[in-house]
Amino acid sequence: MKRYRAMKRMLFAALALMLPLAAVAEPFGKPLQKICAQLRSDGWTAPIDLLTGKPRRAEMSLSGVMYMCTLTHELKPAGSGHAPDLQALLSNAGEGPSVILSADIWCAADRAATFDALAKQVERVIGSVPEPISAAIRAGKEAKATANGLSFEVVPIEVEPEACASVHPGQLGPVLMKIDVEIKAAG
Repeated sequence: MKRYRAMKRMLFAALALMLPLAAVAEPFGKPLQKICAQLRSDGWTAPIDLLTGKPRRAEMSLSGVMYMCTLTHELKPAGSGHAPDLQALLSNAGEGPSVILSADIWCAADRAATFDALAKQVERVIGSVPEPISAAIRAGKEAKATANGLSFEVVPIEVEPEACASVHPGQLGPVLMKIDVEIKAAG
């Protein structure tokens, strides 16, 4: 009986040591391919090729070498200007997996709703997001943090203050601002 208990303790100790290794191997909790599939089932689509007007490939993979998923999701605009959109770039190309979720905003009236949509999407894809990062996304502010083995960086970029007035629905022009949230394994 003592031998059985000793073996049981050793098994639990071995499992406890292996769990952190599993977390390092899959920093986002699930493979990027599954995250891509989840986004696609939520209505995200491959970006449109501006030259042909047709959707590009959402996923590209070279087995064991690299993986990339590029998706976009249009949001409803607050007014009559160009609709804001979210983008996702999921990649693993030798430096470890990374997720970049972004938003393009053409009109100031769309800022708050778009920031909130981006923050919710980051939380949905990643799970646990540090409060300073979540707050920075919702405020459209720059921030960096490390938590749960992940590195988070929020980078807002102001581009064209008159974009809403100069870009009409369906037309391409400069954005008012762009905000990127990059998440990768800390290290």
